[in-house]
Amino acid sequence: TLAPNAAFPAINLVVGVPADVPAGVEYVNTATVDGRTFERNPDDNTDTDSVITTVAADLAVAKTGPATVTAGGSVTWSVVVTNLGPSDSVATADDPITITDTLPLGVSDAVASSDGDVWDCDVAADPETPATTGGTLTCTYPSTLTPNQSAPAITIVADVAADVPPTDPQDPDTRLVNNVRVTPGLTFDPNDENDTADHPSDVET
Repeated sequence: TLAPNAAFPAINLVVGVPADVPAGVEYVNTATVDGRTFERNPDDNTDTDSVITTVAADLAVAKTGPATVTAGGSVTWSVVVTNLGPSDSVATADDPITITDTLPLGVSDAVASSDGDVWDCDVAADPETPATTGGTLTCTYPSTLTPNQSAPAITIVADVAADVPPTDPQDPDTRLVNNVRVTPGLTFDPNDENDTADHPSDVET
């Protein structure tokens, strides 16, 4: 029983929206009340509210590699991109997910690969340095990542120049540091704090 001018506690209705719903879809919800007592004014017994969907997919990039590399040897890094959701991170050939990997000076002849060759990778030399040293690795991924899905890992193998000086334990700037950044395709990324990663390695001779 509901007394005059009284109200029942509010009912909170929480529903899920599929991750692949595009932006701009309208969801309309209608509620109707009815009771046993005669209703003099049924015109206000129904109410409707609507929401318009937006999309957002938090891409995160992680980089792993060795703690120590040897001057004159080789180095292997691994890069993994993961969609943390909540929406699909939509990408196409024209608007792919892209990673940009800044190769450190003293590294040359970098080669990138992935399972199934799903990433398209290319190395561009740094115009300020010799063509075989440093540079930028760019890889594109033309497919959609669903929430909590990771793209196949990118493996980067490069040569370390024999004349790279050993790391000074008192000077972190003498380490070999590899930086990577991920940028989304068509879906907005609401969190840029996990869009970059780096991996430092000590150099030994």
